[in-house]
Amino acid sequence: MNALLILLLLSCGTERWSVKTLTDRNSINFRDTVKTTIAIQTHLPYVSPSYTEPRLESEDTLYECSVLVVGYKIEADNDIHFVCRDLNTDDELIAEIPDPECDEVKGSVHAQEFSDARTAFIAAIGKPGKKYRIIEPIQATIYAVGSYDHYHRQTGAAPNCRELHPVTGFVCNGKHQK
Repeated sequence: MNALLILLLLSCGTERWSVKTLTDRNSINFRDTVKTTIAIQTHLPYVSPSYTEPRLESEDTLYECSVLVVGYKIEADNDIHFVCRDLNTDDELIAEIPDPECDEVKGSVHAQEFSDARTAFIAAIGKPGKKYRIIEPIQATIYAVGSYDHYHRQTGAAPNCRELHPVTGFVCNGKHQK
């Protein structure tokens, strides 16, 4: 059996999983968050890392971002997948909160933050199901590390495949006023 197949059978997630769960290293500065917008993130240069690529230099930042949550679901790896829209444009990207019950995620020093973010998300937005659910926009502030994924037809994917994944904090600001 090749190493990738074994990894697929033993993991909660697969592609760049240690990057997406912060179990790869702890060199990210979690004290100094950088404010950003969805528009800024979706206009960064496109990067297509290999499936096994370690954390890129452009993935070492914790961001604070005010967003409109417009839809959500639970992924096959049990991450909460939600689509965020910019407050002032139609730009969208995906944010994800890892499952702290996943064996690999339990090893992250950020497992409690993931758990707290999931609890706050579910309390404010609702419990996600397997089917993507579109909702009236709800304004929130999220704290997340920026990362790159591969395009695989996921709803809300940014054109540059940028994501805010993993989300370490979620604060609901209420229903969006048009």
